[in-house]
Amino acid sequence: MESKIVFLDSHTSNPHVDLSWESFRALGEFTHHKNLKAEDELLAASANAEILIGNKIIFSEALIRELPSLKLICVAATGYNNVDLQACKSRGIQVCNVSGYSTPGVCHQVFALIFGLINRVETYSKEVKQGAWASQEYFSYQHQPWSELEGKVLGIFGFGTIGQAVARVGLAFGMRVIACKRKAMTFPEVEFVSREELFHSSDVLTLHASLNEHTEGLVNRATLAQMKSSAILINTARGGLIHEKDLAEALKNRVIKGAGLDVMVDEPPALNHEFYGLDNCLITPHQAWSSRESRERLLNGIVENIKSYQAGALLNRIA
Repeated sequence: MESKIVFLDSHTSNPHVDLSWESFRALGEFTHHKNLKAEDELLAASANAEILIGNKIIFSEALIRELPSLKLICVAATGYNNVDLQACKSRGIQVCNVSGYSTPGVCHQVFALIFGLINRVETYSKEVKQGAWASQEYFSYQHQPWSELEGKVLGIFGFGTIGQAVARVGLAFGMRVIACKRKAMTFPEVEFVSREELFHSSDVLTLHASLNEHTEGLVNRATLAQMKSSAILINTARGGLIHEKDLAEALKNRVIKGAGLDVMVDEPPALNHEFYGLDNCLITPHQAWSSRESRERLLNGIVENIKSYQAGALLNRIA
């Protein structure tokens, strides 16, 4: 009997339908929905499903209790805090994720945000089109100095796979790289420092940690005050790492030079968010993970997880 497989919120993984679903269809009776949210919709779509796939779906104890046929939850992401693992364990439901798929794309986005803040490409392009260059007598137009990355200090908080990839690029640009990580380790040409030293010494501080009780609100009024006034902050990890009101105040008062954010506490953010209107804050819509290649690696990873489950030896098992 074929497995009934349902992807409950497939849109963000394949928004342009530029990737094929055929490999999923080869695994069983496969259906996908763009973004189910209402409880009755989730229950109707999940009825009799053996395998459920979800990115942001909350697999709560209440939902799991209503799905007697469920045997496997495939998280279409690396993080799995949206799954009640204890409820799954008590029901004998296996859970798996996909890790490492977005590393190149996130690394791209980190440096896109860095250059966006330093070179101000977006600002200058807009001003040129509005006539700012054409209306002055010099061949070269700029209204504030900018500096190269070579010789600057790149600070990395969270030194897992993505943090290490960012370190390699920073080193290639001739930066001095320092990092903060809870577990002791060594990495060529990277100096490991305390959290305080990381905030104090970084010219560019980029966050790559998971969100938990130890990291929530990591960037706040106190830690921002430790940073150089010329420093920039990059966050492509989790919005909750930053106390947003404190950062907004710091940016307004030029406590730090700027911030580049791909993630926010609430996504999507409110139309009147306090970061809007700040000329030293770049915001992208949680897109760092979503290059075509990253999404393809993600979907392929889910397929391989399901294949391994059907073969009796689940890969990437977390419960």
